[in-house]
Amino acid sequence: MEKRLKQSLGIDVSKSNLSLSLGFLNERLVKEFKSRPDVSNDLKGYKELLKWLGASVDSEVELLVVMEATGVYHQGVAHYLYEHGYSVCVMQSGRVKRYA
Repeated sequence: MEKRLKQSLGIDVSKSNLSLSLGFLNERLVKEFKSRPDVSNDLKGYKELLKWLGASVDSEVELLVVMEATGVYHQGVAHYLYEHGYSVCVMQSGRVKRYA
């Protein structure tokens, strides 16, 4: 496996679900993406997300989690991931697309 230089997780948040897309930039500057079926926007889903991240990310490279502010629906997962040591960026509506 090639060395990863960057990795980030994009979360599309809704009231009931979290849609996940994990992106990587490798040493040849090639982007790779990995997704999985949606998880629920509750504690059970957050635990599934952590398990998936543990198996999918390179622990040697910082992971940045990016999500759009969606009323109050993003707050639970943002706090949960931050409390588990992840860097979380909550962006204003429309900025996530420009960030990507």
